[in-house]
Amino acid sequence: MYAKQPNAPKVLQLQLDLSQAASTYGLATATMAGDIEVVGMSLYCTVAGATWTSVAIHDDTTAANEILGTTSGAVANFTTEAIVALDWDQSAPFHLAAGQKLLYTIAGSTGSGTALLTVQYVPVKKGGMLEAD
Repeated sequence: MYAKQPNAPKVLQLQLDLSQAASTYGLATATMAGDIEVVGMSLYCTVAGATWTSVAIHDDTTAANEILGTTSGAVANFTTEAIVALDWDQSAPFHLAAGQKLLYTIAGSTGSGTALLTVQYVPVKKGGMLEAD
């Protein structure tokens, strides 16, 4: 008899549009079909940002998981083709229940730039997925 293999991580790539006004925007939502565990992320700046002050990435849970804080998310760290260092300790996966979201918040003036957030996650319940907003 074969042992059941653990779920392989699924990958979703999300674009942060940094040319929007200062506000909070949705990135992705755990589908209503089931919960997920976020096990890894990376952030890649595709087009350098300008004018805005900082961007933060977080979830909408009660005790929000800060993935990128405003200091690490300062506009100076968003140079073209840069891998932006995240604040989240990726050795500690976090849980998103069905319906919960990943968000990003832009502070400062309307600016420019784009970044790609690559998220690795594992479904906790059958059918659990992360879908782009």
